[in-house]
Amino acid sequence: MSGTTRPRLKSAVVVKSAVVVVLAVLAVLTGSLVHGLDRPAGAAPPTPTFGAAIDAYSAYQPETACDETVKPGVAAFRQLIMASYPRVPDLGTLRACGADTSEHYDGRAWDWGADTTAHPAEAHDVLNWLLATDAYGNRNAVLRRFGIMYLIYDRQIWGAWDPSGGWKPYTGSDPHTSHIHFSFGWDGALQHTSWWAAADGITTSAITARYQAVGGGASRLGALVGPEQAVPAGRVQHYVGGNIYWSVATGAQLVYGAILARYLAAGGPGSFLGLPVTDEIDVPGGRASYFQSARVYWSGPTGAQEVHGDILRHYLAAGGPDSFLGLPVTDEIDVPGGRASYFQGARMYWSAATGAQEVHGAILGHYLAGGGPDSRLGLPVTDEIDVTGGRASYFQGARVYWSGATGAHRVYGGILADYLVLGGPDSAWRLPTTDEFDIPGGRRSTFSGGRIDWSWATSTATPYLG
Repeated sequence: MSGTTRPRLKSAVVVKSAVVVVLAVLAVLTGSLVHGLDRPAGAAPPTPTFGAAIDAYSAYQPETACDETVKPGVAAFRQLIMASYPRVPDLGTLRACGADTSEHYDGRAWDWGADTTAHPAEAHDVLNWLLATDAYGNRNAVLRRFGIMYLIYDRQIWGAWDPSGGWKPYTGSDPHTSHIHFSFGWDGALQHTSWWAAADGITTSAITARYQAVGGGASRLGALVGPEQAVPAGRVQHYVGGNIYWSVATGAQLVYGAILARYLAAGGPGSFLGLPVTDEIDVPGGRASYFQSARVYWSGPTGAQEVHGDILRHYLAAGGPDSFLGLPVTDEIDVPGGRASYFQGARMYWSAATGAQEVHGAILGHYLAGGGPDSRLGLPVTDEIDVTGGRASYFQGARVYWSGATGAHRVYGGILADYLVLGGPDSAWRLPTTDEFDIPGGRRSTFSGGRIDWSWATSTATPYLG
């Protein structure tokens, strides 16, 4: 209503307004508020039938990170109120994130335009409905079932962290005479409270629904262990035999056994792995769970190991567990100059300069015998590739060639440079038959079609055929 000129009130309206003012004064004098008076809820929204069990009061959970998406419990509560009071304006949920703290910044708050002049009766109806005691003696029953954390209206605040304290003066810059502010705890914001689990409510907890779908307590998960809990970007429910994780983005997924142990050891949802996006599933040779930023694979021989980043992308491009690489036998680890993951049939190395490359078979054996990443060969700059007459892997400081007839041998330095000028494996020299070795006054590499000698005195390479 800001910025508009209200028409002159007729006498009947003036009298009604005067009554409201008198009631307000009386309420202040007696230590209560108008919206705390015991009056019928009138057009309050339809309420499901509940038993005596009820939610705990929501703890204070302030906004800690900008997330401009309206949470489902807030959206559904708004829809319910607006359907019951269509003439009261909706003042919105989200606000552009600022430097202060507000649940409007993470989608857990809503402002309903039940102001103190045009819509006081509607405001009182909803506040009384939320804060009333139910048939079982549960105080503030509907508010608790929605998981509402606090209310602000007409210069007053009501906080679930101190329900016995009732309404208290609110001294913020906005007196909230133009609207009621509703802030939700995370359980309420994500529809994980009893209102939504009621038989004639809107939905059940996605975690509870998933648990029931897989067999509940008769499944491998077994019995519940404690209540649902918030985790970074989502929720978790612990069970005797595993966990179910949920978020809006990932849905509800099961994690258990050795993969769960590995996930938790890495930091769980707060780690680089993020939340699970699949249940544990079969893969060739074992089992796997896929997470937002990694995959964890398991088999009896290999244990549970994670793969992520460029190495994971290269692994999957090569065929993943269904390829010659097999399953990982280590997590990603540090190696000189970069990172590596070891698989059953190969090793994959990565650095920012080289990208992710695999090395396997006889070439891998020769590479490791020569010192691997800690040797003059450095890290691989290609996967193993076809060359004329055989196979090769290129490294930062050398090339290793292989064929069934010649075995695996490395060529580097001045001899490699001359070999490549001559045409490498496509030349008459064909593939190397030895590594480089000492000769009087220099070094030599022998090839199927000849040799190349390096002179220390002249710093030149001389090729010989035959």
